[in-house]
Amino acid sequence: MEYETKYIDENKWRVELEALTQEYERMLAFIEQELKTAPEGSLVIYHSARGPQYYIRKDRERQYLSRKEKEQIRRLAAKAYYIDLKKTLEKLIKRYRRILGQKPIPGPKEVYAQYHEQRKCLLEPLDSGLLEYLEQWQKRPYETKGFLQADPEYYAKNGLRVRSKSEAIIVDLLIEYGIPFRYECGLYLKSVGEIHPDFIVLNKRTGEEFVWEHFGKVDDWKYANDMVKRVEAYHYNGYYEGKNLIYTLESSRQPFGARDAKRIIEQYLI
Repeated sequence: MEYETKYIDENKWRVELEALTQEYERMLAFIEQELKTAPEGSLVIYHSARGPQYYIRKDRERQYLSRKEKEQIRRLAAKAYYIDLKKTLEKLIKRYRRILGQKPIPGPKEVYAQYHEQRKCLLEPLDSGLLEYLEQWQKRPYETKGFLQADPEYYAKNGLRVRSKSEAIIVDLLIEYGIPFRYECGLYLKSVGEIHPDFIVLNKRTGEEFVWEHFGKVDDWKYANDMVKRVEAYHYNGYYEGKNLIYTLESSRQPFGARDAKRIIEQYLI
């Protein structure tokens, strides 16, 4: 898990906004000075087969400007540009001065800092860097195991095809709780090679990654034996229950339901 912690510094952005506002005020002062000596009238441009034709409009009258009068044409064009830019700068300066004139509000970092240590130890401060990491992790493409034509069809509410009703329940609840996940994403294990665990999920408070396997036929002795081998392979590769490995169990007499999935999600992923 790698992400950059991000907090917006209230004082820093105010300093930057003040500097930007002052820069706009300098630009506005320059424009106002230029407009004092700008030529009268406005520039009108017509396009023809011979190229642009320039006219000056004064008091509803239009007068042709030859190409020899390029300095007059340039100054009239600059005048129109400065008038438009002046309107924009005035709006921005007014808006920014209004923001800068408001009393500073404590930022997210300060909200957490104000709590007593006994309360802080119960919380994970919300970090925009983590939120960005979770979003990008979820969007990153990955290869899945795929299905055979004879495989039974089960679907989660979002349309994702899975291998059992229990997996559909897990997918639905992961989405409901806003937990980033990948279904049957490839994972390399030493001594085994590439496998496709049921789920790879992230704790949305910390960004920690967990492998979640749902073993749905533990009363089948061959299936149970393969399950033990899979868990041993995880242990050999540094995956342990509660640390970075979750597995849930199900048998014909002990079905898996939404309550079980919620308990796992609330204990490990939020």
